[in-house]
Amino acid sequence: MRYGNGWVKVTTGMTVDNKLAWVTVEDNGPGIEPDQISRLFEPFTRGDTARGSEGTGLGLAIVKRIISQHHGSVSISNRSEGGLKAQVSFPAVKNGKNMLPRT
Repeated sequence: MRYGNGWVKVTTGMTVDNKLAWVTVEDNGPGIEPDQISRLFEPFTRGDTARGSEGTGLGLAIVKRIISQHHGSVSISNRSEGGLKAQVSFPAVKNGKNMLPRT
């Protein structure tokens, strides 16, 4: 919300075979320098330090560890339209058994 320039989009979905669930968050902000993206998941690494963020650089490292422990993945990329896209994906099926609650 802080860097989204007034626009943040959250989407969720599943793959056609219902084996993978995902959550995507996109914004319309300035994005991140491409050379910084590969380091964002390292502990104590902050994105654009020129923004004056008061974070410690642990948030994304913790997110990646939690998602990895659930056999998922997380990625961050700059959007071609401008802004940033973060996506978390995780398996909805384990050993043939649906892991998500039915609604």
